[in-house]
Amino acid sequence: MWEAKDRPDLARVMLEKLLTIESNPEVLFMLGSIELRSGNIKLAGEYLRRLEQRYPQHPKILGLRSLYRVNTTEKQTLANARLMARAGNTKEAAKIMRRLFPEAPPPGELGLEYYQLVSSTAADQQAAKSALNKLYRETGEARYRLAWLKLQSNQRSKQEILQGYESLAAAPDVNRQKLRENWWAAIKRLTAAPAALPWVRRYLKEFPNDQNAIEYLAELQQLHEKALRIANDPAVRARQSGIAFLEHEQLEDAQRELQKSLSKRPKDPQVLGSMGLLRLRQGHHEEAKSWFQRAAKAEPGSNKWFGLIRTANFWGQMKRADELLEAGKLAEAQQFVRQALNIEPNNADGLALLGNILARGQNLAGAESLYREALKRDASNTSAMRGLLALLSRSERRDEAQALIAQFRQNNPKEANRFNESQASLLRDEAETFISAHRPSHALLALETAVQLAPRDAWIRHDLANLYESLGLQTLSRRVMAEGIALVPNDSAMNYAYALVLTAQEREIEALQRLARIPPSARSSAMNELETRAWIKLRIRQATKLQAGGRKDEAIRMLLLAEQHAADNNPSAIEQVSEGWFSLEQPARGLTLMKRHLINARSATMDSQLYYASLLNRAKQDDTLNIFLPELQQRPDWNDKQRETMLAIETDLTARQIEQLLQRGQIAQAQTLAARAVVAGRAGDISTLKAQARLLLEANDWKAALLILQAILDKHPDDLESRLNLAQAHAQAGKKQAAQEVIDQLLPRLRENDVDTKLSITRLETRLGNMDRARKIVTKLLTSNPDNPDVLIQAGRIERSDRRYSAALAYFRQALILERRTPGAVTTVESVPLLELDPKHPMIGLAPQPGYAIGYPNAVKNTDIADNQKSTPELGKIALIRPPTRAEEEITRIEARRDPRIEIGFEKLSRNSSNGTSTYHGTETPIVGWWPVGYNGHGFVHVDRVSVNAGQLTQDDAPLFGKLGVRPSSLPPPFAQKADGTSVGVGYEGEALRWDLGMIGIGFPVQNMVGGIRKGWEVNKVDYALEIFRRPQTNSLLSYAGTRDPATGEIWGGIAYTGVGGRVAHTFGQFNTFASAEYGLLRGKNVLDNNRLALRIGIDKDVLRQEDKWVNLGLTLTHWRYKENESFYTFGHGGYYSPQSYTSVNLPVEWAGRSGKLSYLVRGSTSFAWTNEKRMPYYPTNSALQSDAINIGNNIDAGFYPGGDGGGKGYSLRLATEYQITPHLAIGGYHNMDRTAFYTPNLTFVYLRYLFKAHSEPVRFPPITARPYSRF
Repeated sequence: MWEAKDRPDLARVMLEKLLTIESNPEVLFMLGSIELRSGNIKLAGEYLRRLEQRYPQHPKILGLRSLYRVNTTEKQTLANARLMARAGNTKEAAKIMRRLFPEAPPPGELGLEYYQLVSSTAADQQAAKSALNKLYRETGEARYRLAWLKLQSNQRSKQEILQGYESLAAAPDVNRQKLRENWWAAIKRLTAAPAALPWVRRYLKEFPNDQNAIEYLAELQQLHEKALRIANDPAVRARQSGIAFLEHEQLEDAQRELQKSLSKRPKDPQVLGSMGLLRLRQGHHEEAKSWFQRAAKAEPGSNKWFGLIRTANFWGQMKRADELLEAGKLAEAQQFVRQALNIEPNNADGLALLGNILARGQNLAGAESLYREALKRDASNTSAMRGLLALLSRSERRDEAQALIAQFRQNNPKEANRFNESQASLLRDEAETFISAHRPSHALLALETAVQLAPRDAWIRHDLANLYESLGLQTLSRRVMAEGIALVPNDSAMNYAYALVLTAQEREIEALQRLARIPPSARSSAMNELETRAWIKLRIRQATKLQAGGRKDEAIRMLLLAEQHAADNNPSAIEQVSEGWFSLEQPARGLTLMKRHLINARSATMDSQLYYASLLNRAKQDDTLNIFLPELQQRPDWNDKQRETMLAIETDLTARQIEQLLQRGQIAQAQTLAARAVVAGRAGDISTLKAQARLLLEANDWKAALLILQAILDKHPDDLESRLNLAQAHAQAGKKQAAQEVIDQLLPRLRENDVDTKLSITRLETRLGNMDRARKIVTKLLTSNPDNPDVLIQAGRIERSDRRYSAALAYFRQALILERRTPGAVTTVESVPLLELDPKHPMIGLAPQPGYAIGYPNAVKNTDIADNQKSTPELGKIALIRPPTRAEEEITRIEARRDPRIEIGFEKLSRNSSNGTSTYHGTETPIVGWWPVGYNGHGFVHVDRVSVNAGQLTQDDAPLFGKLGVRPSSLPPPFAQKADGTSVGVGYEGEALRWDLGMIGIGFPVQNMVGGIRKGWEVNKVDYALEIFRRPQTNSLLSYAGTRDPATGEIWGGIAYTGVGGRVAHTFGQFNTFASAEYGLLRGKNVLDNNRLALRIGIDKDVLRQEDKWVNLGLTLTHWRYKENESFYTFGHGGYYSPQSYTSVNLPVEWAGRSGKLSYLVRGSTSFAWTNEKRMPYYPTNSALQSDAINIGNNIDAGFYPGGDGGGKGYSLRLATEYQITPHLAIGGYHNMDRTAFYTPNLTFVYLRYLFKAHSEPVRFPPITARPYSRF
């Protein structure tokens, strides 16, 4: 307490007594502090040493060290800080204090001094006040409360501060001298008026001998008495009332009272001068000047009226300059403002107005200089500040503008909100930049902040609503506008902006009602146009609903009604209705409407003609476009933008013509057409060259495209689009390395926010197979554009192309969240309100429909109801008007890979030949169950019932079957050759991997374990595959099932082919090539071992390729080699075709396509073959039997099958089809027919496929048919 009262001597005595009783760190600290204040440095150092030795961890050590330091080594630094503070340089003083006490504020009185100095900014002052308040609560010491009150002097009400000082006077430890100084300073800050009397009297109760207060009390009492006398004079009262009204900008009341006073006191200079001020504020500068002159005459000794005369002259010139600026007469406006500045050269308003004039004239540097000069004269000048802020924003220097506002608020805390609207405008500009850079979250934050700053600004709310809409937040979009309407329900701009939002959300009735609130006198042409547009749009949506409900005639009537509404030849409305016809899938009517408009209009605008051409282009009415477009191209008066549009139309048209030529296989003609000069473009123009390069790429003429693109880049090295096309040309040429080099040159040139070009690069990298490179680019894009659905979808497509389907789905689902509209915004046929078809009263029928929010204050509530009026499951049952989003399509495509299914089929194979041996009549009935394994493939289970019948062996053929040629049978002929069994298998089939394991012919004489594994991969656009396999040979009953020898009962046959194979495939330009090789062993029961080598190469080309069909021609060379010739049916042979040499040339033609739910494949081929078969013994595995055969036989090649050369011509035909009966059920089948001289099989297979998940994608083509396990 004594220390707080500035009595260190008494405090020292008490503390020393305490120290003799018991050592205490707090006592040591206070003694050290007192000695430092008293200048006893050595003794203070001793106390510090004792404190450190005895209590090394005590927190008071830090405080005493700080005090010791600033009283010794840092004493001069502290003195400098105090000197700067006294000189008014508080900021520099605060910096020094912070350097002196970096860890914590010092304790005691020096701490109070510290807080006073560092509280120069609002944030620092708040921190200081909080710290002082905390110290007061912890210690109860009055000095902290006293310091806190001093800091509060500019923040709290003066009455609160004075009451605080008064209550502190009762504190026993208060320093009364400081209390007296601070309290009196607070009183002096009060206005010198009778209202201050009570506070002076309270002060004098505590300090009755303060002579200044006594004298001030007397002055206030005199003022009070004078005020009482004046209050009794009606003219004076009227004058004072008028002046008061004038100060509060109540000009009508001020004029009434001043006129009343003027009638009684016509020569009162205050009344005359106040009338001048009134006229000045009303903008009547000449009248103001006259009143000031009368006031000056009535008060000759006063100079203030002459200053006001100058002011009236000044503002008269300023008003005239401002009017001329609004009229766009910049030179005259500048002349008047300079005349005003001649009167008051340093007037901030004048400098700011001159800055506005220069800014309007694009002299931004000069304008900025004037704005800054004005702010030097008047740091709070509104006009200069707003002009400078707008200029900085326009110059993309928004950070500088924000700093300017922050500085103003720091320097003017009482006017912190003055430039809220300007800051909101800055944030709006900033949001536009963020949106262009695909950074919606940043834009959202900027606009939401802007709305808080300027809640009545309709266009900031409109921008925020549009951003919400783009993010699928339609409820919030409407809510932000409804809140604006609640603030200013009759504001034309707010109602118009809200109507724009509602129209974009297809809530046209509400939009029309918003527009109805705007008086006709306040309407702009844009508002009237919106009304027409909203009305027509509503009718178009109604027509769409009617058509979706099968009421096509009524839909057409509704759109005809919209045509009538647009019949005033308003080009915008007519184009809108034409779009409506296109949306109704009636492009011919849309084209007719536009054509009629072009004919009826006295002078159809060039834009309207171009729009008609664009409609022809969209409708692909190429014959008409080929006639109309040249007429347009002949006009010489197109501007650059129109010429670019025409060039784009011509390029699209030519691209379609090129596509048609390519589909017909007319490559040379397509490339000739692509090389032709583009008529719409100017020769040599970069846009013309780029269009021609595009067409050459469309025609696969990459050589010519490369020359043009290189020429473009030689002249325009920074043309990023052409550089990207150059990379695509290299890719088309198969020059992967060159394409990558161009991409590497392109990437560093791109702007950070050039999302579209970077996405195009990732698509090209994906086509090149550079998944890691594509992934690297898209990962960076995701970092800077996490909410951009385009980036997310491309990221998913990269993962899908790399067969990483789970990762792809994760990206697509994120994109779907951004793409998907909220439930209430989904446009369904039920969500469109029904209207009356009354052409005479077009606005009838616009009555509110259920779920439509109308007006405010219930608008916000109703929007929530509207958005939830249908649950998500219900919406799933409604036919959506909108097509699926890209993310939905991608998710559906991947999820379709996981469709479980069951297939049931029936196969019949017939080949008529020698009964009992090579004749084959077989049926197989497969049942296959498929289930998804991840997203890469399906597992399966095969259960096939097999029946094979070779007919009955006749007496004539018996010697060449089994051992019947050398051993008699105990059974009489004929011998029936039949086998029935079951084949089972399990496995997996995916894009790159396939394996299976199973058993063929359970119940056959010979059963075989079969299976295999196949792995495929791709490197540098070359496809590779390797396979290990064991498969049955189904050429005959003997090779497939095995049979029993009628003579001995022994079983032989049942051939299994075990081998390894490989395949390589690559596309060279338009030609697909492949090569395959296979080697394997053929083993059977009691059958001669054999091996096989097979080589095959081929080339093919699409001669026609369209979206739903293609035709392909090919050439295939095949060569086989078998070690043994085992084509026969005596014991030891296998009964399968096995020439020692087989070479064939095959010419296949394939035609595949789809139509609706039907897909089909027709494949025909002609072949030429050359064969050689060696001479084989009847019984190759049994020498005794062979010896008997030789002895029994005739003299011509007895006991041997003859060999020799053979071959010939053959042909084959395959017909396959599949039809999607329902989304869950498909039926399909195929028929194969082969014809050669001795081989004429027919194979027919039909199947049903049941899908557990509904199939929504187009039917696949060519059809992927089911098959028996024996043909796996």
